[in-house]
Amino acid sequence: MKIVCDSSSLISLADTCNIDALAFLKQKAGAEFVITPGVREEIIGAPMKIKALEYSAIRIRKALEESAIAVADAPNLAAKTSEILGAANRLYLVGGKPLPVLHEGEAQSLALLSIARANALLVDEKTTRLIVEDPAKLKEMIEGEYVEKLALDLEAHKKFLALIPPTAIMRSAEVLALAAHRGYFKTFGKHEEEAFHASVYALRAAGCSLAQDELEQYGEISIE
Repeated sequence: MKIVCDSSSLISLADTCNIDALAFLKQKAGAEFVITPGVREEIIGAPMKIKALEYSAIRIRKALEESAIAVADAPNLAAKTSEILGAANRLYLVGGKPLPVLHEGEAQSLALLSIARANALLVDEKTTRLIVEDPAKLKEMIEGEYVEKLALDLEAHKKFLALIPPTAIMRSAEVLALAAHRGYFKTFGKHEEEAFHASVYALRAAGCSLAQDELEQYGEISIE
């Protein structure tokens, strides 16, 4: 299984000391985790220059150097990214003018899905997930936080979806759940399940967009 990773999920995993779950899943399940050059810059290059973010970046860099994560590039990645970015940022209109909602890093990850023939996109950031899965919900969210009235162009959304392959959307909590079922938390001995559930709550605090009912669902999961 090949999974394209966005910055948000890798940062969540690194901030909660769970980035090693990727190497674990690569070894135990043959999973491949790939990122774009732009994401590498977002999670390693830029944060290495900021002391408060440096340790998280070092953890991710170590995973990259140990081949738990790979950087994938292609000659047509920039063109595909530009096409997706242009389409996504025409979906929502304020007063008849397009409202930019997607950034280049996220568009680059979406572009890599088809180029790398990946099976899933790993992303915690809400906007990217909702723009693919539930654009109407994203509209409501933007209206509730930023603008009074927003128009959604459904035809434009169809054209946007045509640019990316049908794919599963995953969050860091789901990756951690897969690792847990494979035995990632067994080093905690009798506290294995407790450690898993605590890690899910930590992910939410780190930025993984889990609602309260989803947290409760994970709380009911047994990893035995």
